[in-house]
Amino acid sequence: MIAAFEMRRTIADVYPLFHTDGNPQRKERNMSQTEQDEVSTSEAAIAEWLINRIRFYGQVEDEAVTVDAPLTELRLDSIYAMTLCGDIEDTYEITVDPTFFADLNTLGDVSRELSARVSAT
Repeated sequence: MIAAFEMRRTIADVYPLFHTDGNPQRKERNMSQTEQDEVSTSEAAIAEWLINRIRFYGQVEDEAVTVDAPLTELRLDSIYAMTLCGDIEDTYEITVDPTFFADLNTLGDVSRELSARVSAT
């Protein structure tokens, strides 16, 4: 018989982007000022950044994550949608919430909308 404590999984086991102590601070969160200054806000650069972030989350095969990929096929559940919102906010210094993705169909649509929002600030 397996002891109950051996069966428990930590949040880090289920969602590897969280620290093992259960603290919901993401890995790779704090960018230096130089990195922040180098963030490009062009639509193409934002699309590349989005692709890399979603690949980092590891929910789908890397080949499936493209600009034309439908958001519905990228397995962005509520946890990962919130995580992506936080990553967008930290990187581009704009506020977005998970409902931002509701009317968008592809990563290309997301990058186009983000580029417009970032340029407006």
